[in-house]
Amino acid sequence: MAMQRDLALGWMGTVPWQDTPLLSPQVQIKEETRLVYIIDQIDKAVAIIPRGALFKTPFGPTHVNRTFEGLSLSEAKKLSSYFHFREPIELKNKTLLEKADLDPSLDFMDSLEHDVPKDS
Repeated sequence: MAMQRDLALGWMGTVPWQDTPLLSPQVQIKEETRLVYIIDQIDKAVAIIPRGALFKTPFGPTHVNRTFEGLSLSEAKKLSSYFHFREPIELKNKTLLEKADLDPSLDFMDSLEHDVPKDS
């Protein structure tokens, strides 16, 4: 899938089983299209949500918590009170011992607590 996407963007490289370079046809992309894609990727990377704003039912669907009134001042200062608003990536890699402290109805997304900025 990644190779197909790269080919559409004019990818040039070698195939592991061949020594000759693989040339793809150059595709012209409008600047507006590229900008829309970049902004969409940035939006997905930085979208966060406070803990408790959403809850997950035991059957799987996620709902807006209508009783959520915001975080207290002390909770709002903690990175562990915020989650990435996307499918969990790091949560799947946690051990059972780490998952034991989580509430499955509230802690079903990746926390900001252990995030490290790139290039730091």
